Amino acid sequence: PSKAVSVLTLDDVTSANTINLSESGQTTTMVTGRATNAREGDTVELMINNTPYTGTLDSALAFSIEVDTADLMADGDTKIAAKLLGSDPAGNNDVTNQTKTYSIDTTPSSFAMALGTSSNSGLTNDLITSDTTPTVVGLGTADDTIIVTFQDTGEILSTVVAADGSWSVTPTLGLFDGSRTVSAVVKDPAGNVSSAQT
Repeated sequence: PSKAVSVLTLDDVTSANTINLSESGQTTTMVTGRATNAREGDTVELMINNTPYTGTLDSALAFSIEVDTADLMADGDTKIAAKLLGSDPAGNNDVTNQTKTYSIDTTPSSFAMALGTSSNSGLTNDLITSDTTPTVVGLGTADDTIIVTFQDTGEILSTVVAADGSWSVTPTLGLFDGSRTVSAVVKDPAGNVSSAQT
């Protein structure tokens, strides 16, 4: 009988299938995937940035191949070419080709923050308020996540930037009188995190 056609599937290269700044600094990256209609020990070949890598299927017909992150970063079309040399118990063989395209994003987003107008009890931009739970507002890139830390209470709030670029958070824990520090960072969908603003 003829062999059932092997199927090869490659997993996302990273959790978001986008290599971020932190991930780009890692020496190696694991490329994983799985197959059907194949056998343990069958060979999987990868080609990344014209560099070959080889692994084999385990008992669950999965594979995990360690590759140089530098090759992933340098690959011109950011696409992994994969080949499975499949077999069956009867000695039949076939070759299955598959590709996996990924993205690279190593630039954290920028954002701005300010004391909300509704909470500003002093002069505009003087950052003085009598509101013990002042609203912090700002602008950013849609779908980014803003993470705000109220240093004195330890309260950490996060919010997703709206489609119009706006965002705001209001603490639930009251602040005491005096100079208080609020810091924020932005995390984009790729996982890049900016420097903190205060």
